[in-house]
Amino acid sequence: MKKSSIILFVKIVVAVILLFSFYNIVYKGFVCKQDDYIKFGFSGLDELFHKDGKVRFYYKEYVTYELNGIDQSYLFYENGSKRIVSVDENNNITDTIIPLLFVECPVRGEDNICDTSNVEPLGLNIISAKSKIGFEVPNYNNLCNPPESRYETEEKIFAISDVEGNFDKFVVMLKNNNVITNSLKWNFGKGHLVLLGDFFDRGDDVTALLWLCYKLEFEANVSGGKVHFILGNHEQMNLQGNTKYVDGKYLALAKKLQIPYKDLYGKNTELGRWIRSKNAVEVINDILFVHAGISPVFVNRGEMLDTINHNTRLALCKSLEDYYDQEGNGKGDRLLAYINSESPLWYRGYFRDHKKGIYKQAIQSDISAICKFYEVDRIVVGHTVVDEISSYYEGKVLNIDVLRNGEVGKNKPSALLIEKNKFYVVDELGRKFSLRF
Repeated sequence: MKKSSIILFVKIVVAVILLFSFYNIVYKGFVCKQDDYIKFGFSGLDELFHKDGKVRFYYKEYVTYELNGIDQSYLFYENGSKRIVSVDENNNITDTIIPLLFVECPVRGEDNICDTSNVEPLGLNIISAKSKIGFEVPNYNNLCNPPESRYETEEKIFAISDVEGNFDKFVVMLKNNNVITNSLKWNFGKGHLVLLGDFFDRGDDVTALLWLCYKLEFEANVSGGKVHFILGNHEQMNLQGNTKYVDGKYLALAKKLQIPYKDLYGKNTELGRWIRSKNAVEVINDILFVHAGISPVFVNRGEMLDTINHNTRLALCKSLEDYYDQEGNGKGDRLLAYINSESPLWYRGYFRDHKKGIYKQAIQSDISAICKFYEVDRIVVGHTVVDEISSYYEGKVLNIDVLRNGEVGKNKPSALLIEKNKFYVVDELGRKFSLRF
């Protein structure tokens, strides 16, 4: 065979291999087939709505994932026992069943309110995936009860948003700003820590991150402080089985356990119950905290904070198929309003028009009406990425969703500190800078 023929043959073989690989990655990764691994559309707002404004369902059944290091731990309540599932650094799964000494926390009523008079304590030991930092989740008889919608305090308020599974940078931020100690214990006294949604997805240390927030909530309560875990769209996506941004290690674990991914955070899990008890919007003093934003639609309907929070929790108790048909059309469920593009979990109207015409960008009078209706002076949001923490709408809106992609110390300030009615932006080194309005 001539040399030129051999070269041509090799090129053809390589081309076929590349084409086959592309087929498996792109086509098989997005075959529409009914299973438990659901995700929506594309990036940005198209995560929820496609070109015609309808929801599009995409599936990951044919994509193969592998376990990838430490993932600790998942606590299930099953048949009168605790089931604890963990993955170690060698990808070994430990699956332990422990009989409950007491009655597990039963969800009572449609708002996830629990009777905790006779609840088994946790006592979990958690290790983070990358830094391998260990901490213990205390014997916290988590109330599972919905928080209040309004709070008053004269203490410091520290707010951070869109951590997205990055345990290590979250820890560095809190340590260097004296919110926690080097041993990851609460160090903020009677202060208020606001976690403004989207702690799931993208990162590979989601489990430890959630348990740390859970632990800090307990420790803050003991000290007279408060942790406010506000729901974001990624919390909703994970609870309802939307795996678009889920790291593959978590899908691999679910597959090995032979359960749908969303069951890792089901109603029979401790983290699932904890998250489902949270609010979508809270007011501290005269500041409204919400992941994405409050749409003028909610003001026009006269929706009070308690109603929004209650209905958002109800909405998360249903699956996506309860809201949309296979064509992507809404089924008319009244609770859809609390998880759609106008909802506090998804709304981006403070910063842009929806290119599909689903909503228009808010104007100053809209923001003034929202502030007046909810009796606040400012609104703090995340969700929509901005270049730096800034104020908008004549200082009425603050956005704190700033990316943290660089090395520690090389990122822009990405958290908000409110101290004695003064506003500061703070960075991972603990430096604070006055926020200009």
